[in-house]
Amino acid sequence: MIKYQNLLNRHDVARRSRSGLTLLEVVVSTLIVGLMTVASLNSLGAATRSATSIGDRAIALGLADDLIAEIVPLAYSDPNSTPTFGPEGAESAGPRNVFDDVDDFHGWNQSPPKNRDGVTIPNRADWRHRVQVVRVTPANPTVATGGADQGAKRIQVVIEYRGKVLAQQYAVRTDQK
Repeated sequence: MIKYQNLLNRHDVARRSRSGLTLLEVVVSTLIVGLMTVASLNSLGAATRSATSIGDRAIALGLADDLIAEIVPLAYSDPNSTPTFGPEGAESAGPRNVFDDVDDFHGWNQSPPKNRDGVTIPNRADWRHRVQVVRVTPANPTVATGGADQGAKRIQVVIEYRGKVLAQQYAVRTDQK
């Protein structure tokens, strides 16, 4: 019985001497916690960038929708029967509220974006509006006519933020209202 008691005592002493954490265990656990912290911060940063990107795209689509909605209801051709494709005379120097037909927007480019009356839209300093109007065939609006008017014009609105295109929208305006 004494031999068994001595054996138990030695085992208890050995176990008590190893019950604390070694330096290696502390270093490894600190390394693991550090790596997990870095990974979670990277995930948080990616989620924040994604949310910002989604918000920017929503703003761009809203700006594009507003501009398309402004252009499409205008007259197909100039009410004054001016044969110029694009803005005529005072239209090129003034705000958009002087544009009286669809092709007045051809080649129009503005940064920062402004409302129709020329007032700058707040908090949009790094944004840009661009519009191209092209005469197209009514049967296939993806085909430009090379300048000949066949009764349809394709309007392309491009919205950029810091030089990156975030939205493009198209509409077709025909001479039939």
